[in-house]
Amino acid sequence: MRYEFAGIMEKDVFLEKFGFADKVTDTTVIYADRFSSRLLSLEREAPNDDMIKSILEAFFMNPEKVSSYSDENGVKFYFDEGRNVKITPEGRIQYTALGASGIPFEEVFGYHPDGDEYDTFDYIGAALVVADTLESIKNCLSVTGLSLFLSDIEYDGSVIRLGFGFRYGGIPLLMDGKADVISFEMRDGMIKSISLELWTVAVSDETAQTSDFLWVVRSYIMEASDKCSFAFSYLFSEDKHESGIEIAVLS
Repeated sequence: MRYEFAGIMEKDVFLEKFGFADKVTDTTVIYADRFSSRLLSLEREAPNDDMIKSILEAFFMNPEKVSSYSDENGVKFYFDEGRNVKITPEGRIQYTALGASGIPFEEVFGYHPDGDEYDTFDYIGAALVVADTLESIKNCLSVTGLSLFLSDIEYDGSVIRLGFGFRYGGIPLLMDGKADVISFEMRDGMIKSISLELWTVAVSDETAQTSDFLWVVRSYIMEASDKCSFAFSYLFSEDKHESGIEIAVLS
């Protein structure tokens, strides 16, 4: 998702004169009003035994019956009737089903549609139901203001690929440059692949007034010779009725 730069819509003389489009690779909304900033922190979570058990159960795999082994790097593999799960020490999870295996929508919903055809909403719904059974996702969504949104959808004629990301106060969060925190590959009413990373989320109670970052951008545009990209801070007004992104760091 891309955002228009407010200064362009306002015909900002600094940005016009010094060539904003020639010096900036990514754009965002800038609010003129100052916001009180709450620090939102995200950290990868290392999976423990209880979490691994809940992950396998969410993927309809019996933790008591799966075969498993670990490699020399500490990556754990679990196998069960054509389905396997790979879990890294950093909290990256990959579910893959081979051949005719997978998670049928009947197991997710408990029903089968008339005419043997699932529509797009069924695919999105099945993904959300599975995501809701994952403890790591539920724990993140317990943070007030954090929610899932559909960040990516693709269809190549046979496989539907869905991605879901976090948004805070309506603003998408990027982790490692991408929005997706969980993604699915689905075909013929069956989930074939699930990828996700485990995150812990916390919001500080402290607030601090922010400066007018538009002046920071103007200064950069005037002096820069190369294009730059931005790191964003996610800012919210004290009454929580407004939210926006302001530039925190130039790189």
